[in-house]
Amino acid sequence: KYMDPFGNSLPDCLIAAKMAQHMERVLREMGKDAYADQFKGYDWATGLMPGWIREFSKLDKRFAGTRFVLNIHNMRRLGIFGSRALQLSQQLGNGIYPAIGETDEQINFLGRGILFADKVAMVNPNFTVKETVRSEENYNPLPEPAAVLKPVLQERLETGDLIEIRNG
Repeated sequence: KYMDPFGNSLPDCLIAAKMAQHMERVLREMGKDAYADQFKGYDWATGLMPGWIREFSKLDKRFAGTRFVLNIHNMRRLGIFGSRALQLSQQLGNGIYPAIGETDEQINFLGRGILFADKVAMVNPNFTVKETVRSEENYNPLPEPAAVLKPVLQERLETGDLIEIRNG
């Protein structure tokens, strides 16, 4: 009774993102725009939200002022899924982005969030660009799974759209 019909089920991350969108819409309808404008997402599980917000803005002007801040706590988990996830999430028309390691067969939820969020916040975003040794003071390697995101992170850092969260 409570299960999705065969072939129509969504991953938990997409269900959570849709619930967040619904909550934002309800807040706007209640006249609490300032609260709704502050919606934030965490890690790969909300990486598709900036794309949804952009799409909803085209359909409903109430979303036009919505901004999205992606908070990254775990760079090791990129949210790599088969390209069918784009169809299920209604993002197929937004294309594939090789700059974040995407192919026709796999997509990168965290990479999409980094590309399209209005701002990205993370602990210590100044990842070491050159090869270093552990003894160096500024040793801060990007986790191996996230190496593909280094150019995008660097660009967001240079434009001021990647901000640092103090840890501790």
